Amino acid sequence: MPPGNYNLSVEAPGFRKTVQNNLELRVNERAEVNLQLQLGQVTDTIEVKAAAPLLESQSSSLGTVISTQLTEELPLNGRNFVQLATLAPG
Repeated sequence: MPPGNYNLSVEAPGFRKTVQNNLELRVNERAEVNLQLQLGQVTDTIEVKAAAPLLESQSSSLGTVISTQLTEELPLNGRNFVQLATLAPG
C-alpha cells in the first residue's frame, strides 16, 4: 500500500463494529494493528478516536521520501546528490 493515513473498519456477524482511524503508514513499513472484537449486535458501533503512533517493530529497516521540490531547493555544494543521504534520519 502507498504511504499515507488510513482508516480501518472491522465487522463480523454477531460482533460489534470496530473502527481505527488515522493509521499512518510510512515508507518501507509493515503495520500491525491488533483489534479485539466484542460480542454484540451488528448495529452497535465502536469508534476509536485517539491512537498511539505506530512503531516499526517487525524489522530494523528505515526509509524516507525526499520530494523533487525539496531536492531542487536544497543548497547542495557542487550539486552532489549523495549529500541528500545525510539529510535523512538514521
